Amino acid sequence: PTLPSELAPPAPPPPEEDDDGRDSALDSGFDPFASLVPLTVLEDASVYYASRDDVLRQLGDEVESLDSTAEAELFAMGLPHALAACDDDAKLPAALSEAVARVHGS
Repeated sequence: PTLPSELAPPAPPPPEEDDDGRDSALDSGFDPFASLVPLTVLEDASVYYASRDDVLRQLGDEVESLDSTAEAELFAMGLPHALAACDDDAKLPAALSEAVARVHGS
């Protein structure tokens, strides 16, 4: 037999609906299953999300660094001006304009 002290405490009732008909439980962060997830799982999930965020932050920094390096290299070769000239389709022959459109589309 299960003793009452071994049972999980009852969950509080969910918040009532707002005037606009939306369930305010979603807005307030109410989670009726939170007491069912062991604390160690929540801690492990927190460590995972922190690690994931660090990796994403590092990747973002690398992208910014490589982007600025590529921009500097293109500037040193004088290509930003040449690429900007390709944006003006009126000065380009039709075949070249179509080729530029295909490159930008891919």
